[in-house]
Amino acid sequence: MPPPVPATEEIEEESAALAKLTIRFGNDMPTQQRKASNKVRTTKYTLLTWAPLSLLFQFKRAANIYFLIISVLTTMSFSPKKPASMIGTFAMVLFATMLKEAYEDYQRFKSDREMNKRPAQVLDRETGVMKNCLWEDIKVGDIVKCEKDMEVPADLLCVCAQKDIVFVSTMNLDGETNLKDRELAITSVKEKHLKNFTGQVVCDEPNASLDVWDGNLSSTQLGRIRSCNIKNLLLRGCTLKNSHFCYGICLYVGA
Repeated sequence: MPPPVPATEEIEEESAALAKLTIRFGNDMPTQQRKASNKVRTTKYTLLTWAPLSLLFQFKRAANIYFLIISVLTTMSFSPKKPASMIGTFAMVLFATMLKEAYEDYQRFKSDREMNKRPAQVLDRETGVMKNCLWEDIKVGDIVKCEKDMEVPADLLCVCAQKDIVFVSTMNLDGETNLKDRELAITSVKEKHLKNFTGQVVCDEPNASLDVWDGNLSSTQLGRIRSCNIKNLLLRGCTLKNSHFCYGICLYVGA
């Protein structure tokens, strides 16, 4: 007798449970991991693609397709209207809409550039001191320092702070004004030990959930594997409060 086939929900849950990501931090970070960029790009066009793509998007609207057909019909001999009037008006409307989209995209470009060029502090493994860099230069596995009232530049696993609990504002993420508490994934690692702190984090793949996350932190300095959850994670866009500083391992980059 063949074994029973598991339900669809059970298969999906099992697949989700197996979807794990291994992130190394310290001196043995793989090259592939270092290639991931924290640069954000929300624009739709570039200088080369603006004209063709914007024009293509215009004709995804039913109204524009209708007026295109009418414009073509005005060129026929049976049309009582002159084609120049209809085609000229339609072309002006299209061009004005394309210019509007270009302006909106330029505003998004300026917003992206401002965010990507924000200053951040990352641990230099060779010297053991924090070095200044830009948000866009943060890599997976870096140890990043966040200071009070600073927006978190990437998703960080909290590993070192003044106290075992820090508070963050998540208003940029969920609109809630009350502060959320976040706990250190480990309490034995101090600032002076971060230079030699190496290991790996096995965690969930990036997802849109703000409430669920699981991972396991392992290091030779810890002696045993530490289980982590969403309470140990500082999400990109939240703001550190009620604590002068906090160090975290960068797990995910980009928007």
